[in-house]
Amino acid sequence: RIADNQLVHSVAHSDFVASNFPDEGVRIYCNGKKVTAGARRSIYEEWGRRVAQELMKERGIADEHSFNLIAWDAVEDAMASFSTGFSTFVTKFVSHFGGTKKMLGNWQDTNKSCPSCGQPNEDMSHITRCQEEGRAQMRTESAHVVAQWLLDTHMDEELVEGFMDYIIAGGTKQLVEVLDEDSVYLDYAEEHYRLGWDCFLEGRISLSLLEIQHNCLHRAVAYMTIKTWSKQFIHHMLCVTHRQWTYRNARTHLKKIEGHTQEDHDRVRNEVRALLAVQPEDLLPAHRHLLQFDAEALGQCSTRDRLLWLNQMESAREAKIASSRWQKQQEKDRRNTSSRRDEEGGLEDRERSNLSKRQRG
Repeated sequence: RIADNQLVHSVAHSDFVASNFPDEGVRIYCNGKKVTAGARRSIYEEWGRRVAQELMKERGIADEHSFNLIAWDAVEDAMASFSTGFSTFVTKFVSHFGGTKKMLGNWQDTNKSCPSCGQPNEDMSHITRCQEEGRAQMRTESAHVVAQWLLDTHMDEELVEGFMDYIIAGGTKQLVEVLDEDSVYLDYAEEHYRLGWDCFLEGRISLSLLEIQHNCLHRAVAYMTIKTWSKQFIHHMLCVTHRQWTYRNARTHLKKIEGHTQEDHDRVRNEVRALLAVQPEDLLPAHRHLLQFDAEALGQCSTRDRLLWLNQMESAREAKIASSRWQKQQEKDRRNTSSRRDEEGGLEDRERSNLSKRQRG
């Protein structure tokens, strides 16, 4: 009984005896803490933590202070519960190595603008921030789904409303801006500000949020543990991000009218618009009939017909370029031939003159 009372007192006051005991042959420390369990696991975890911290600092995702605010145990538990496909998506997205326009532009000659809103240099951070109407509507629907789940899991309504407005804003507002001025969650909102929008939408939640929700679950006498709640919350936030990525890819890759994507249709229209400025002298006489068209009809016809006209125009322009190049070469050859003839004629004249002099001598 005395031992039980002392154990309860020690846990309550975090008052424990020193872990250094006499006659220990080896002591291993990781990050200043003595290893009391498996040494290999502890060393691997500490090494992985340092590598992750350096990577996130290098890429501007989280500095040293922000890194220590994140509930990494919860992130690890959540990742372990995901399917292989979803885990792969999360890994590529968090490491900013997804197939965005900016990334594809590193090895392809492609338009780097966002396929939804047209913002230049679309990168991973833009995926959850895009303000295009359809993307904004998708984000609003996702925010309501998250808000309903948070209410079902007993989160304070004030914080639920704050999170919903924050997600709907799509990174244009801070959590501290959508909460009331006298909110009891302002301290958490300041910490959330240091972590930022990307951390939140990529599931890197803070330890403070877990503490807040733990108290909410305790007051509601809920059976859900904070470990289960954190895994599900992280999954919900990543689903918001995944829906944005899926919607974006649907616009980019989904085959629509005539078997082309929306991006294909836009590209064809832009190319047609550019070729409307071609002048008749830019084409050979045999191809100038291609410019005798009804511009309004060309704008209203199918993408297939526009592509046919584009291909004919490109062939006609190439033919004009090839013809000009051939004519220049022919003119160059004529000049060279004339120069050689002049040189040969001059040589013959000199030879006849020399022969005449020898004969007279």
